[in-house]
Amino acid sequence: EYQEALDTYQKFLDLKPDPTILSQIHAAYVHRKGTCLIGIGKMAEGSKELERLFTERQKFNASGQLLFQAMLDIAHGWNRDATEGGDRTEINKMANLFLDTHGGLFSLSPFDKQKLGFVDRLRVIGYQAQKAGLNVVALRFFSMVPTTQNILQDLKNRAAQTGGAAKAQYDQIIGQYETVLDSPDPPEVETLRLIAAAWEGLGNRRAGLVVNRHLIESYPESKHMPQMIHEAARYGFALGDANAAQYYGEMFMNKFPNHELRNNVAQFMLNSLFRNRKYETCLDIAGKVRVNFPAGDPQRDLADYIYGSCLYYLNRQQEAEAELANHVSNHPNSQFLEQTQFFQASNKVILQKYKEAGDLY
Repeated sequence: EYQEALDTYQKFLDLKPDPTILSQIHAAYVHRKGTCLIGIGKMAEGSKELERLFTERQKFNASGQLLFQAMLDIAHGWNRDATEGGDRTEINKMANLFLDTHGGLFSLSPFDKQKLGFVDRLRVIGYQAQKAGLNVVALRFFSMVPTTQNILQDLKNRAAQTGGAAKAQYDQIIGQYETVLDSPDPPEVETLRLIAAAWEGLGNRRAGLVVNRHLIESYPESKHMPQMIHEAARYGFALGDANAAQYYGEMFMNKFPNHELRNNVAQFMLNSLFRNRKYETCLDIAGKVRVNFPAGDPQRDLADYIYGSCLYYLNRQQEAEAELANHVSNHPNSQFLEQTQFFQASNKVILQKYKEAGDLY
């Protein structure tokens, strides 16, 4: 369709339309031509055409709305090229240079962004950029997304400057946004979750943990609460922050004992606690996890391994001997099998079962 549109535009120009008419639609023509070129894969040519709207803004009398739309169309091309194997380093440089150079030209108020449909598009473009590996660019788009509070304040400022029917209309819209603001899941919940993912993409898991902590504390009735606590526990584990992993892990277990993500959270918590030598706590949690699955179930593998290993470290050798043997027999393909066998042999040395220990080494 893009190529067909380009052909149609060219036929129109071949008719040599009246210059007055042409001047009235010139900006729209340049925008559509650039968008179509990007659509058929001619990114360099299309972005160059669209950039004319910025560099020659006065000539085209380009509105902030048109420039904002053009920016989003160029961004779509960046995301597509990065997704399809383009040089992400170069695309990042190009995108940041464009936003640095022209960012001040397409500034719109919070309510105008919402009214013109740009808020959802910014969130989608940011999400696509994050998925394409353009995490810095994604964060820049998310930073352009106004919060419900931003939009509400913009509306209140407008209402204060008007009267009569116009003010009544604003008051009605303000009431709608106050309802959104007080809801369990205002739009910024999703935006913040996307921001956390972008920071993780940049290697900053601490920022991801902080964002999810803020979400958990600020939106306690959110339908995404299981996912938010899960992410906080996961970040805690990834950071080696045993306190965070345990805190959010236990929070999840208490709030959502039967949730499908429960086993994931238990693994984050167990790994983190075991790594930090909190064997008593680890033993207790592993025991609670194990009872939810039959012996030999793969979802019980980690808990069985850690349960026996904790007993070994806690010098409960008699108990450890049975548990370590059970793990070996119940999980013959376990990724932890080698470690279990090492603990098993060492445990037998402590129990002075030297021949059995020798057979295992």
